[in-house]
Formats: sequence, C-alpha cells, structure tokens
Amino acid sequence: LKELNKLDLSNNQLESLEFAEQLPNLASLYLYQNVLKSIDWLKDVPSLEMLFLGSNQIELFTDIEILPNTLHHLVLSNN
Repeated sequence: LKELNKLDLSNNQLESLEFAEQLPNLASLYLYQNVLKSIDWLKDVPSLEMLFLGSNQIELFTDIEILPNTLHHLVLSNN
C-alpha cells in the first residue's frame, strides 16, 4: 500500500479511514458516497493532491490546517 498513488473507495459505506497512515504516497483519493463524518485522518496522507468527498455526511469542516499542503483539488458537494 505504501507505493499506491490512486485509490477509489467510493460506494463502500465507509465510516472512517483508519488505515490512512499506510498510504503515505497517495496522490488521488476518491471517497464518493460513503458515510464519512470526519476528515481527521487527512493528517496521515501528506502527499494528497486530489480528494473527492462528495455525498458523505461531513457536516463541519473547520480544521483546515490538517489539509495537506499538496492538495489542489477538493470536492465536498452533497454533504
């Protein structure tokens, strides 16, 4: 998993991403249509460039400093 750079886990009813620390080189992450409520796991994915979190259950997004500096595309629609 450490060499993985693109991962699509859309439509899986995921509630968390507990294994995020195992994905240090991940650049693109697709998590459409899960049941994620939190993004605190983002601190464990430092090389993330594209993040798709549309259609989850994220109600509050205030901890902006945990976003990776490399992130340039973020989708949060339908939360």
